[in-house]
Amino acid sequence: MLGNAFDLTSIGAQELKGVAAPVEAFVVKGELSVESRFAAHQSGTLTPIVGRDREIELMLERWALARSGHGQVVLVSGEAGIGKSRITRAVIDVVAQDDHTRITYQCSPYHTDSALYPVIQQLSFAAGFAPADNSDARLDKLEALLGAGNDTLKLVAPMMGFGTERYGELDVTPAQQRAQTMQALTRLLVQQARKQPVLLVYEDLHWIDPTSLELFDLLLDAIADQQIMILATARPSFDYGFGGHPIVTRFALNRLGKDMIGEMFRPQRRLCWPPPKSRGSREVNYGNCALPLTLRAYGTNRAAQTKPQRCYIQFMTASQTATAATIGAPPESCLPF
Repeated sequence: MLGNAFDLTSIGAQELKGVAAPVEAFVVKGELSVESRFAAHQSGTLTPIVGRDREIELMLERWALARSGHGQVVLVSGEAGIGKSRITRAVIDVVAQDDHTRITYQCSPYHTDSALYPVIQQLSFAAGFAPADNSDARLDKLEALLGAGNDTLKLVAPMMGFGTERYGELDVTPAQQRAQTMQALTRLLVQQARKQPVLLVYEDLHWIDPTSLELFDLLLDAIADQQIMILATARPSFDYGFGGHPIVTRFALNRLGKDMIGEMFRPQRRLCWPPPKSRGSREVNYGNCALPLTLRAYGTNRAAQTKPQRCYIQFMTASQTATAATIGAPPESCLPF
């Protein structure tokens, strides 16, 4: 569940009340610097991308336009869990064949009131800030990353939470400083695009803070004649119109049909079906997933199931139902309940 989002240290197996066997426990030392939540929670092979050919083709067409100097914005909308991050990753993988710079702004439900939070997090990640770094070390890294002059650093450093000791005070009002900071961020992006095309990914726009959204509006005009494509994802609740800007393309991801779901699971099931023999009295193998006997017992007694148990049982049942037509239903004795 945590993926690579946190730095964990094992404290060994612990005896827990109500649990028969010892369970390995971990201490959270801190949060890891990651490019996106999707990347942090992925391990192993990604689920195959199925049924999204038209959408991917459309996004790649917009990328081709951006590479030719006609900046583009593509907004992918869809409900939670429908595959917005997965289709974004598929496009990123194709675009990786081209020389370009990728920048990822990850919005957060916990920082909707933190001004420019996605920008600050991205700069921290790109600069390689380490927990042990002091302010001078971080400023050195920021200078190396941006390669900018004193005037720009004088604006960006306070935004990142640094003092004014190295670059001096700004003789402007707070409103002027805010406006000049966003202009500096826009200039940095445009300057990068003059070296090579830029793919700017905004994840989860429905959680964007107001200042970052204002920056997004500023970018719309700035990138119109640049080698920049903004690829953004959002839930349907995000209905911001972007002023009807002509470079913006919006489309919604619809749910996949049963046949497409079966196709998505087929490669995995080929590897794990039929299941191997049970590895003892405490669990029953279901594909390559070990289903505890306690859950097997709960399978016919919904009233006794906790919510996590119900979700797990429903997932296992649904995955088998989705693939039975293509690989054959398992013997009755192999079903977990």
